[in-house]
Amino acid sequence: MDKKKRKYKKKSKMQRLRGKADSLWFKACLKRADDKCELTDQIFGLQAHHFFSKIAYPMLRYDLDNGVVLKKGLHFNHHHRGDPTVHQRIIEKKGNEWYQKLYEKSLIKVKNSYKNVQYYEEVIKKLEKALKD
Repeated sequence: MDKKKRKYKKKSKMQRLRGKADSLWFKACLKRADDKCELTDQIFGLQAHHFFSKIAYPMLRYDLDNGVVLKKGLHFNHHHRGDPTVHQRIIEKKGNEWYQKLYEKSLIKVKNSYKNVQYYEEVIKKLEKALKD
């Protein structure tokens, strides 16, 4: 019986850079939050949450102000059960000034500049610097 060989597509340079940027963004968010959930202080099962969705607001995907570290259960409840209290609690914790600043950033429209290799290279440098500081 012949085994079918699986063909794996090689990731493009941009896919590799995006993956690296995603990983660095998560690490930088954790560092900013002192490696704990920003709502419960839990230190296990942490995930980085984009306050403004990375799909609807791609220009905020790697903005550290848009990252909120949450325990897995809170993140799940927000995304899969539609729990509106998660965002309310984040705003209460981080403050209205933080929210207003982030909201203003969300209004700035960017033309597809986030879809090229140079963009990801710049993001990676910025995130690596944030991790060193």
